Amino acid sequence: MSVEENQTAGSYVIEVEHDDTNASDSIDRDNPSSSNSSTLDDITQHPKDSPAYMEVSKPRKIPDDGSEMSYSELLKPSNELSFRDLTYKVWLKDEKKFKVILDKVCGHFSQGVNAIMGPSGGGKTSLLDILSERINLVGVEGEVMLDGEPTPPNFQLISGYVVQDDVVMGTLTVRENLMFSANLRLSPNITQETKNQKVNRIISQLGLQACADSQVGTQLRRGISGGERKRCNVGTELITNPKILFLDEPTTGLDASTSFTLTSLLDDLAQETNMTVIMSIHQPRASIFKQIQRLTLLSQGKTVFHGEQTEIIDYFARQGLVCEEFDNPADFLLDMVLLHQPALGVEGRIPSEDDPQVQIWDLADAFKESEYNQRHVESLLDSIKTKDKINKDHLRTKKKIRPTYQTSFWTQLHYLTLRGLRNVVRDSSALNSQIIFAICFGFLMALIYANAGSNQRDPDGFMDRYGFFMFLSQNIIFGSQSVLEIFRSERVVFLHERSNGFYRSSAYFMSKLVVEVIFVRSSTIVIYSLVTYWIIGLVNRPENFFIFVLCMWTLMFAGVSLLLCVTISFNSVQVAQLMTTIPTLVSSIFSGLFINIDTLPPYLSWLPYVALGRYPMMIWSTNEMADLTFFGTQNETLYYPNGTSYWVVSTYNITGRTKLQEQNISADPSSIWINEGILIGVTFVMFALSFIQLTLLKKRK
Repeated sequence: MSVEENQTAGSYVIEVEHDDTNASDSIDRDNPSSSNSSTLDDITQHPKDSPAYMEVSKPRKIPDDGSEMSYSELLKPSNELSFRDLTYKVWLKDEKKFKVILDKVCGHFSQGVNAIMGPSGGGKTSLLDILSERINLVGVEGEVMLDGEPTPPNFQLISGYVVQDDVVMGTLTVRENLMFSANLRLSPNITQETKNQKVNRIISQLGLQACADSQVGTQLRRGISGGERKRCNVGTELITNPKILFLDEPTTGLDASTSFTLTSLLDDLAQETNMTVIMSIHQPRASIFKQIQRLTLLSQGKTVFHGEQTEIIDYFARQGLVCEEFDNPADFLLDMVLLHQPALGVEGRIPSEDDPQVQIWDLADAFKESEYNQRHVESLLDSIKTKDKINKDHLRTKKKIRPTYQTSFWTQLHYLTLRGLRNVVRDSSALNSQIIFAICFGFLMALIYANAGSNQRDPDGFMDRYGFFMFLSQNIIFGSQSVLEIFRSERVVFLHERSNGFYRSSAYFMSKLVVEVIFVRSSTIVIYSLVTYWIIGLVNRPENFFIFVLCMWTLMFAGVSLLLCVTISFNSVQVAQLMTTIPTLVSSIFSGLFINIDTLPPYLSWLPYVALGRYPMMIWSTNEMADLTFFGTQNETLYYPNGTSYWVVSTYNITGRTKLQEQNISADPSSIWINEGILIGVTFVMFALSFIQLTLLKKRK
């Protein structure tokens, strides 16, 4: 077969001669219907053993500028991910040295199902994460190219990544999870009907029709099966028609039959959509192994084999390592790799040249020097030409750009809020528990302090009110610790969706505030205030009730923001819970009830100003007691002329303003708004710090 190129501006002609007929077929893309022409699709439909067969993808158009383009470049397959000399090192603080995770790994993956295999610790996930750019590229050297060019800055947004653990919302149905991805990741110019059709098509492709309207399920609520859940994860990534789909050990936790079904679906999708599927997999069954087109086998971060799956057994047979006829090839490969690792041998013994049971050699060096590697891997990588010269550390120096989102901030906030509300309603245990607690605790406080508001005896009337305000403030602050689960329970989901371009961090942050803080916690504030205010008998005026509720609301926001900042700052739940006790204890001790502020030593005199609970205590006290007058009795000793003493009980009146001054609390009504402003300021500062912490989370999968 000979090929001639005839280049014209914006067109090309390919002449294919058949040796058996000496006839020539001409493909003219400007006139594909010509009688002497056949389309490229016609050629590729011939059987592989036919002389007319050419294993090529749709060729690219010759540039209009008249620049030269070789035939190999013209027929170059698309969506091909190539990598050369990938090296990844991490610094071990304890041992004070670098550990090599990947050592000059080379290869290429093209359309179809590609796999990265190897024993545990071999570097499978590290290679997958580097190729997908889902980890910090510090410590990475080498070249990664997409279709012969450096990967674009928005590579994460044009590729999909399915993590090993499920990252879909368990309270949503399969259809709702897919629609959430479509609404946020597809252009707003696409109609809702078109999005629905796309979601229905993906549901059909993945075989999810039977469970499309079933909830995925949570740890406490049974949902769909593990295989269906995994396919739902894949479906959320297929929404954007990714060029390359990465999967981190997709068969983990699935039985053999479900794993085969999943990989078969991936194979069919790759063939239908010309997508490149790259997955890491540990030890697949034989039927799954046969579905793999190209395979990279790693051992201790080095390449033991890279090439066509159909050729790997023959390659190792030529090396003297023969797979028995009825053995699973994947089992044979892993056993062979483990047996010949320098640090492992038969029955865990360190192998040596004198060991008669095993012959040890470096399989990675053997592959590097093999004729197969030179002919199939190195030659292909050498044929890839890039527009710009790529240095060995271009990954580390790659320019970072802000991701471009398909939807606006308000659209993202809208759909995130809707998802959050569905989550709260369907998993209502948290909401119900807070409402029940507010009712029960409210009635308990109402019973304890019943009619305390009508008691104007001194000092009982003042201290009853002051004690109620203290317990109220501490209840709100300690109750805010439930905020620990706001981001903790969805941390993995948030990190995955953010890195895959679903939404901005700001939209997610605001949606959680709207749902978890305003909707959920504000409802408990209203319930609690309605239960306690009039039973206790506080000042029966609308303006006083408004200030009472407003102070509860701003204190709740301040407490949530403070504890939220703490919990986002630590990865460990235990550490976060321990650290939240510090501000809550300080708030309780220095609120003014347990200790007289005037008696504090000078080096502790600043603590009341950082005690969050003291500000609402001052607001409520001024609001409720500044205009009251308390009365009391006192015993006075008098003496008769003969010197005999006797007791006289006298009454006195004392204003609420005087009682407040005794507690270092201002009775000026303007102080209410000053203290409210402090709580609002704390809220804004803590929320700002929380948002900064959220955006700085580094794990990007």
